[in-house]
Amino acid sequence: MGDLPPVLDARRDKTDGPAATPRHRVATPPATPPGAPSRTPPGNPSRTRPQPWTPRAQERPAHPDRLPTDTDGACPPNGEPLLGEDVTDQFVPAEEGGRLVRPDILATVLRPLFRHHADLALVHRVTSLSAATAVWAAGTPGQRRRLARRLLDGGHLTLVPPETGPRGTARYGGIHARRSARAYVLHGNSDLAVGTARAGSSLVYARTAQGDVPHSHTALLLDTEPLSGPARRPHRTSADHSRTTPHAGPPAKDCPVPLDALVGEEGEGTALALRTLPFGRLLICDGLTAAAGTALGEAVRAATAHRAGPPRDEHHARVLSGFFADLLACAALTGAALRATSLTPRQAALPAAAAGCLVPEVLRDGLEELAIVLGPVGHPRPGTAPAGYTRLSRLLPAALAGPAGLALCRAVVIPWLRGSTARPAAPEPDGRLFASGAGLPPADLRQLGAGGGDDILGAALEASAQRLDGARRLGGTVALLAELAQAFLTELRLLRERLPRTTVMPGPAAEHSLRVLGDRYAVITAAAAVLGTWESQDGRDPFMADPSWAVLALSRLLARIGRPAAGAQADPAGPLGAVLAELTARRRTGRSYDIDGLVPSTE
Repeated sequence: MGDLPPVLDARRDKTDGPAATPRHRVATPPATPPGAPSRTPPGNPSRTRPQPWTPRAQERPAHPDRLPTDTDGACPPNGEPLLGEDVTDQFVPAEEGGRLVRPDILATVLRPLFRHHADLALVHRVTSLSAATAVWAAGTPGQRRRLARRLLDGGHLTLVPPETGPRGTARYGGIHARRSARAYVLHGNSDLAVGTARAGSSLVYARTAQGDVPHSHTALLLDTEPLSGPARRPHRTSADHSRTTPHAGPPAKDCPVPLDALVGEEGEGTALALRTLPFGRLLICDGLTAAAGTALGEAVRAATAHRAGPPRDEHHARVLSGFFADLLACAALTGAALRATSLTPRQAALPAAAAGCLVPEVLRDGLEELAIVLGPVGHPRPGTAPAGYTRLSRLLPAALAGPAGLALCRAVVIPWLRGSTARPAAPEPDGRLFASGAGLPPADLRQLGAGGGDDILGAALEASAQRLDGARRLGGTVALLAELAQAFLTELRLLRERLPRTTVMPGPAAEHSLRVLGDRYAVITAAAAVLGTWESQDGRDPFMADPSWAVLALSRLLARIGRPAAGAQADPAGPLGAVLAELTARRRTGRSYDIDGLVPSTE
């Protein structure tokens, strides 16, 4: 079989989970989250450690002169230097010499990169983290140590996800592994592999059992080079929009891999993927939401050209304000899911998967609406230069249909829905779940669950709706917010009532009904995040403390499940007008179109 290739090896590490954090609302969250320790990584004492994290330090203005023009949607060759500062140490846990302490802090580091060049940030940054998370969650101490050294030395990691098709057959061939006395023997190739072609290591989810069985795949961590041959770009149709992201699967033919390449337990690859890949998709969704803010800024500039005030066209004003509210809702949901990895890691997969189901749909629909202002992709209106809009429109289908796509997120949500009828009501979660900048405990990725546990966002929705119930008598925007909160609470209760009837339906009918309910559940979780985010405001940002943005965001979410609330989206003197005024103000001051609304640093 030849010489065995080097792999990242050693024995398993076991750690007890963190203690549960009691529930309390945050009145005044800290201005900046605590940074990770700044110590020199192992194996590279000369590497300079970046300064501790602060929100303003991480925001940098885009430099159009250093970003290549987007003519065909392809990543520029050798484009990694265009992203500027190397943030690879943010992907390595602090105990392994990196700076990864909390995923919500990591997201703030990645957002500026996505705003500047989303496809480069995805290929050269997030893909390595999506693959490495499995090693941080289930790898042995030696695997964690050696992978940390490689990443801190500037290496990359390719992800080869589990591939299944109808009746359990391997989709696009896939990589198979056969265990012998002293090695796993790999053969086949994957057309769904993602990552840069020069990655030195791969996390491979290889099929080790035939058929549609629970323990069909095993995770293996190995060097890419022994899989022989240069990375190749598989044949894809133009409808796949995959030219923005390399999908290069390393071919393998009777390639031996040592037994200690195993990550976790044999046959537990699918369970490991369900624990960790939604986390990677969550970071992608959060980053693409930031990139959508760049596209929104281009549309606002086009609609307000030569004007100091709002757009003259009322339809354009409604489109832009609505998409702004959608981005705030997406940011609220992804932010809550990221903070859940620190507060409730065993329950974090469910909100992460819900975000993975909903956010791509919201972004896709919003970009289609922006075409009213900017024109179709590839045919912009005269006088506009929507590079960010064009780039994101081409990237979005490929980026979100990858290894942690909609099917995998539903594979987390739907089984949870099946078993949720037997679970007791969950307590209201810690208020820090929704507070941007709140002090949180370090995240232990080894404690990530696969979608079981309490419905923390459903419990938060119930508590928020109960607190707002009395406000319906007061009138004004707060009363509208209270009505919308009650509408979503009704939807949550109806969903719970339908679940027992759905689970007893025959095969395909039950699966279809559960998919529909899962998508509705994702919308409900976004509503819970919007309400929790509004309640967590301490008044420092008058716009975020005003209920107008939450009313507009909730009304648009309600419309997504067939319950239109047109008043909030049509009244120029009500919530729509307040959101439009803030949109115009951010255009004038250069603030970002997200919850924090940071001003890019000029340093």
